[in-house]
Amino acid sequence: MIKVRKAKNVVRFPEHWVISEEFRPEGKGLLTPGREFTVTGNRGRCRFRHHVTNTRTGESWVEAWDKYRRFRSFDPSRIRVVHTRSAKLRESA
Repeated sequence: MIKVRKAKNVVRFPEHWVISEEFRPEGKGLLTPGREFTVTGNRGRCRFRHHVTNTRTGESWVEAWDKYRRFRSFDPSRIRVVHTRSAKLRESA
């Protein structure tokens, strides 16, 4: 019997969305996939996924995963802190 692999779920975005894997909020550090950040009005940290700009409307938002692995979207102006690696991790590297 031949096993057939199922195709992974491929996310297709509308053509008028511009997806960026890196984003630098005003006066904050660079966000790259997996980098943690804190959002004003939310508890805990989120992990950056990507930045999206809608070229039709001019709107932009940040997409991320929260600590419960829920997918979240935020206005970039709500990013309060971009976290860097902890001192403990820097010492062991």
